[in-house]
Amino acid sequence: MHVELLDLLRAREQNQTEGSAGSQNINQVRQMEIEEQIPRLMRRYTFIRNALLLVKMAMITFVADMGAIALAELLPSFVPLVTAPLVDFLLGVTFLLISLILSIIELFHSHREVAYEATQGLHLVQPEQR
Repeated sequence: MHVELLDLLRAREQNQTEGSAGSQNINQVRQMEIEEQIPRLMRRYTFIRNALLLVKMAMITFVADMGAIALAELLPSFVPLVTAPLVDFLLGVTFLLISLILSIIELFHSHREVAYEATQGLHLVQPEQR
């Protein structure tokens, strides 16, 4: 997107020096779209990164839970050691739930962005070309 944005800015500079107004309007529209989409793209990337990070944390928590269960079985009954696997398991489930919520939010954002791109593309088509 940045390469396209730079190309549009260069083309706008050329058009201003040459006085061409036809392609300048389309370039300005695309430039505004790109400037609007870049922050959205970064937010979407953050959602996906956080969701994947939480899934990995849940996996590590579940593996640690397996070790805690084995350790609790081998050692004599000690209250903190017996409740540790349950707390660990609930922590892993919480990580998975939060990552699921972030994934659902990202899915809605992604759908909105695709719909925006599609409708903006339709608005650029000239009426006689439809």
